[in-house]
Amino acid sequence: MSKCSRFIKKLVKAIHKGGLVPPFESDINVALHGEFGKFKQRPSEAEALQFCIKTFDLTLTAPKYAFLAFHEAGHALVGMKAGLLFKGVRFHDGGDSGVTVFQDPEWKHSTNARFLRTLIAVDVAGNVAERFAKVLRPDAHQPIELLSAWYDGRLAANPPRPPDLFWADRRAHQLDSVVNGGPIKAYDDPAAWPAKRGFLEAAERAVEKLLSNNSKSFQLLSEELMKGPMREKAIRKLIGEIR
Repeated sequence: MSKCSRFIKKLVKAIHKGGLVPPFESDINVALHGEFGKFKQRPSEAEALQFCIKTFDLTLTAPKYAFLAFHEAGHALVGMKAGLLFKGVRFHDGGDSGVTVFQDPEWKHSTNARFLRTLIAVDVAGNVAERFAKVLRPDAHQPIELLSAWYDGRLAANPPRPPDLFWADRRAHQLDSVVNGGPIKAYDDPAAWPAKRGFLEAAERAVEKLLSNNSKSFQLLSEELMKGPMREKAIRKLIGEIR
């Protein structure tokens, strides 16, 4: 094992010791090399730890709003059911946003339709979970819309998209090329939208079924996340097996 690898593993242990949800080692490695010039200016462990806490917003912040806890609980349950490598859930920006820390598998050149459908289900799970819980966002008068609803023509104007839709759309684009064959269409080609919307709608139905089958676990996890971030082992211990 290289000195760099040992150094990063020590950082992960230090982050765990502080009760925080760490990034994956590969993400820490990229961030440190970008900041410290491939370790030509080698930081001390304390300096590197503070850099990671700041860069990845590693805090014990609790979510400001209930919808964030439900949203991330949805991502966590579906991702765990899919068997993705998982670190936990944490909240950023003083509790204004959240993230479920999965190691994103290589998918961009995949020809496995089932695999791509699974990743899309993880992407759409947050919004489905909010609607399933019937929780409102601040100043909202109705549940958050599903990601599939964005293929109603709005994408033609190229508006800012939710981060989850950014990834779901790209995976659906790859899935379209696998299922329908032929050269992949351009991202801005409206001809691809009906197929992609269909993929997201199918994923949303699958996620709602999973949440219905695991409603108790979903509620328990959401309630715990309202108190603050949770690491993978604590989440697995809380909810047990996902049906």
